[in-house]
Amino acid sequence: MSTQLSRAVLTTLLGLSLSACALDASEADLGAEGAVAQNADALSAVHLHRFSFGAQEIGDQGPAPGADILEAANWVLDAGVDTASLERIKQRGKIPYMYFYIAAGMAKTADHLDDCNVVSFDQSLCKWGGDYISKHVGEVVAAHGHAARAVEKVMNGSPILVHVEPDWYQYTESSHAPGNPGDKTVHPLGLPESGSILNRIVHAIHANCKSCSVVLDVSTWASDLAGYYAHVDLSKVAFVGLVGKTIDATTGKLDNYTFGEVTAITGKRLIVNTAHGPGGGPTPYNTTWDARSSLKSMWNEGVVAVIQSNKSEAHYESTIDHFKHHPVSGP
Repeated sequence: MSTQLSRAVLTTLLGLSLSACALDASEADLGAEGAVAQNADALSAVHLHRFSFGAQEIGDQGPAPGADILEAANWVLDAGVDTASLERIKQRGKIPYMYFYIAAGMAKTADHLDDCNVVSFDQSLCKWGGDYISKHVGEVVAAHGHAARAVEKVMNGSPILVHVEPDWYQYTESSHAPGNPGDKTVHPLGLPESGSILNRIVHAIHANCKSCSVVLDVSTWASDLAGYYAHVDLSKVAFVGLVGKTIDATTGKLDNYTFGEVTAITGKRLIVNTAHGPGGGPTPYNTTWDARSSLKSMWNEGVVAVIQSNKSEAHYESTIDHFKHHPVSGP
């Protein structure tokens, strides 16, 4: 499928406005203010005008053919990008959804750390992640720019959603286990420091990838999301996103926040990925997203898309087909 045909298909399916994506690729250089300024309209113009459906690009029974969004095969843990997965998704005329877990990946490699639910606190990102990031800000930002440039070489103006740094909020927490006074973070990022680094990361992505729209991660266990996002330039973010737990459409809430509260705080609509559990493991297909009443309720709460696992491909395709003929959307 040609790039032109891909854009036409995507525009028809999702109501995407892509006219602002016609930048010359040579303008996408790290730190190029001009590229960021010229790309601002493209970044803000990617809208999902009806409830949309996503799946994983590979695994289990394979993605439902009718899915609009396909999650790229591997999360990006450093500057390297699985370009083969992006190529396949682009050729299918779908929107790729890619995770940049780069700061975490770099800290894991450099300091032999792991996710907080995998190892003891003393060897975890919870304790040491903020310390690593604070000492290597330039390297972390540059790695995001390098990865974004690799993405742009593949997408070349076709849209892609980039979910930035799941669980970033953990780096701001001074203590991760209230019942254990010894579990103290070495260098918790202050909220202004955290926001400044996130802003630099988003800037680097935009400067190097005219195709990229950023989905900023939401950690709903946070005690004060409003205070956290007060230091983030959300005008450069297209959506916010949830991942890492089974997320039901019937509850409208995850941890401390309802979906409506998340969208009210951020001013951004929400993309939910219910295909992964803690640590990224696969989850069963979630039937709570099948009912029209649930989808309408979720849409009204600010949710614009769900990404499901590939464990019930035929059932999911039937659900997608129904809602494409009877879409759930706003006015």
